[in-house]
Amino acid sequence: MFMEKIPATKMKTIIIANGNFNNSINTEKSLVIAADGGANAAIKAGIKIDVAIGDFDSALPENIKKLTMQGVKLIKYPADKDKTDLELAIRYAVDNNASEILIYGALGKRADMTISNITAASVFGINNKISIIDNNQEITFIFPNKKAEYIGNNKDTISLIPLSYEVCGITATGLEYPLKNETLRFGSTKGVSNKFKKNKAVITTASGILLCVRREEDRKKDTEIQRKIGEERSKRI
Repeated sequence: MFMEKIPATKMKTIIIANGNFNNSINTEKSLVIAADGGANAAIKAGIKIDVAIGDFDSALPENIKKLTMQGVKLIKYPADKDKTDLELAIRYAVDNNASEILIYGALGKRADMTISNITAASVFGINNKISIIDNNQEITFIFPNKKAEYIGNNKDTISLIPLSYEVCGITATGLEYPLKNETLRFGSTKGVSNKFKKNKAVITTASGILLCVRREEDRKKDTEIQRKIGEERSKRI
């Protein structure tokens, strides 16, 4: 199916999927895409949607009617398709020159969808900045010869999980348990629940795909750390 493109101006893109969703989102200067049932959560949260995409088997009929009346671009696919609604939304964001993709509502409800959402995001993460955000947790992907920097404090945890058969040449500094030219093989739990020793962790790899989960403590009173996290996210490769 052909997807009509919006003007090719780089901008941050926010995707809201049909999983658990209770985040506060700043949508300023962002393209907001609802992946099917994600429209229900977005409308409930009062978030303005620019594009809704999927087969719309999860979006409530009254919400589809509301989006139609608001002039939101609706891209409907047949129910018999070989891609999930989130993958279609990510493809749309990539095709429309997204500078960064932040995905909300991709976790929870169904284990199969949670896992497929993460793996789909990892594929597109090779050439695009993609994060999956769920409350105080953020999932990102680290690829060979690209430096990843994360901001946190000594109460935050950071977990490194191999998505490839093996991830080689892992070097991680700024953590309680640093790594130097380490190899993690698929299924290994050695990289789980590390902690920040300094306010910045730097991670690089030589081969393979590494999934990173950063879990943050309550940031309501820590505005300086929040500011640094925002800056780090915008610069991440």
